[in-house]
Amino acid sequence: MPDDYGVTVDTLTNAAKQISDFAAPVNDLDIESQAGDGGAYGNDELFGAFATFCTTWQVGASALGMRAESASDGLVQCAETYSLSDEDAQKMIEGAQR
Repeated sequence: MPDDYGVTVDTLTNAAKQISDFAAPVNDLDIESQAGDGGAYGNDELFGAFATFCTTWQVGASALGMRAESASDGLVQCAETYSLSDEDAQKMIEGAQR
């Protein structure tokens, strides 16, 4: 494999943390409540359209947050597997040199 494709455990771990940090505020978003009280609009159709818009974006933001966390978890797992593989390889080399 060419050297251009190399990555370190620290790089994977840092990327996972950055993704998680970036996605964390998404969990606190309350877009759906932004539609407020339907009576304040004076038009049920307008309120319904805006409420649907807010609900749709709430679902989208939640999905984005879940996918980001999943990607972060995957990178952490890759980093752990990478580290264990390196340890196992080192042990095998040390054992072969004896």
